Amino acid sequence: MVGVGKSAVAFTVAEKMRDLKMTEGARKEKWLRGTFFFLHKHMKCCTTGYFFVMLAYRLACNFSSIWGDVNRAIIENPTLLDPDKSLWDQMEALFL
Repeated sequence: MVGVGKSAVAFTVAEKMRDLKMTEGARKEKWLRGTFFFLHKHMKCCTTGYFFVMLAYRLACNFSSIWGDVNRAIIENPTLLDPDKSLWDQMEALFL
């Protein structure tokens, strides 16, 4: 399925949702909770080690109610920002 436009479609949907100015008060079925794209030209973002950190960041940017929780998790455990950190550890600290 290489080159069929999966990323282009996902990016377009994300852009359309952003243009709708979704807020925390919007109906839940219309929320875009976060996005992440693996772009070949940005090698740092292409690694799975940044997946949960970037997703948590995007969510916190869009939903201020979780900003403090994400910030606190990173302050308590700065190694969460290390791309070599276990994905399970990142997910557990940032989302569970």
